[in-house]
Formats: sequence, structure tokens, C-alpha cells
Amino acid sequence: LPGLRRLIRDYVAGAEPHLDDDGLLRHAEADTWMDARIRGGRGWSPRGDRAIEIQALWHAVLVIGADLATREGDSAEAERYAAMAARTRTAVLARFWRDGRLADRLLADGRVDTSVRPNAWMAVSVPPLPERFPFLPSDVEQAVTRDTAAALLLPRGPLSLAPDDPRFHPRHVDDAHHHKDAAYHNGTVWQWTAGPAITALTRFGQQETAYRVTRELSRQILEDDAPGHLAELADATLDDAGRVRPSGTYAQSWSTAEFVRNAVQDYLG
Repeated sequence: LPGLRRLIRDYVAGAEPHLDDDGLLRHAEADTWMDARIRGGRGWSPRGDRAIEIQALWHAVLVIGADLATREGDSAEAERYAAMAARTRTAVLARFWRDGRLADRLLADGRVDTSVRPNAWMAVSVPPLPERFPFLPSDVEQAVTRDTAAALLLPRGPLSLAPDDPRFHPRHVDDAHHHKDAAYHNGTVWQWTAGPAITALTRFGQQETAYRVTRELSRQILEDDAPGHLAELADATLDDAGRVRPSGTYAQSWSTAEFVRNAVQDYLG
């Protein structure tokens, strides 16, 4: 515990200069998992400067820090982290939850981006101690889980952007029409994001919906290249024979790790 507490203490100290006036963590436009850059510069899918999953991860650091400090009898540090976490929760609910929809990010100029992406599930799946430190109210979590699944969830995994968005690309590699990084996070199925989706769905009793995805991912692990692994990506559309068209890395550790995590945490408990 002491080593982990030191790590959290150093992380919080490094992050604090980047907080906005409401306690939300700022970051650059390609500093989330959606990190494709145009020739190393601007992001293909900019997410700056406050993405929803970054706030969920920041909140997770704070509540874990509060929990560890409490276990070791450091009430001052526990209260400090808990207060910072509460401030973050308040800001997220006030600024991201708009008209029944969870924003994907806040822009630096204060505008709200309501693009429908799998990051919304991370606001439900990331919080490590939801009974003691809920990141979002339960009714908001249920709405986010349901609505994001309706917009994005395919049996082969979640789309990375809603198909009615004008930036949506149904195929990852289509050199005659676009650079592949333009589609990388704008429609392409990222298999690892099935992990947050399944966690969110099973929390709210939607095991059948979750298992339809798990069953198809199991088939890919057993039958598609490379056996025993999941690919990084799949096209939003099936190929001409009605089969899943994998893309990107053919054996992606993120994808397989999330599949295993779902099995252990969400199905076995």
C-alpha cells in the first residue's frame, strides 16, 4: 500500500496544474486512447480538452487514493482526495449530462461535443468503488448504457462512432477514399471497447445483449486469424460474403485482455 499511495500522491500533484476551475482534468486533443495524429500533429479525431473517460479515470485515482489513505488511518489525505473526487463528480454531472445525453468531451472554448462514442460506457465501467463513490447517478448510468448500446453495439463489437454522424467511415482501409487514420476512431469497431460495454450492460441486467457480443468474440478467437487472439479492429460493415472483416493488428492485447476481464469480473463475478 505505501508504494501505491506514493504513486497516487505523485500523480495527483502532477495532474493538479492541469485542472480547470471545476476540478476537471484538461489534456491535449490526441492524448486519449483515440490518439491518431495527422503526421504527428493535429488529431484525426480530436478529443480535447476534457474527455469523459479521462474524467472517469481521474475520479478513479482520487477514490482509490481516498480508500487506501483510510485503510492506513490517514484521515487528512482521505478527506482531501474524497473532496476532490466529489468536486469532479459534481462538475461532470453539471457539464457533461445535457438533455438526457452524456457528452463525449468538453472543448477548450466551453462547447459540448455530444458525439456518440463507446467512451460513454467507460463512465459506467471505470469507477472502481461505485457503491461508496458513484461517478454518475444510477438512473444516468442506465440511460447512458441503454442509449449507447442502441446507437453503437453490433454483435462483432461496438462502433467507435454513431453511423448517423457525418464523419462515420464504414471501412477502416479504403485508400481510394480516405486515409485509414480518418476511419480509425470514426466508425471502425474496436474490439477492446466491447469490454466497457459488457461491464455496463451486465451491471444493469442486460446479460443476454452482452452475451451476444461475447459469443461472437469467442467465435473470432477460435476461428479467425490469429487463433487464440482477438484482432485490434473490425470494419463496421461485413464483407461481400457476410463475414467479419478484421483490420489493424491481428493479435491485440487490449482486445483479448478485455475479453478475459469480462469473463472473470462480469460473468463469473
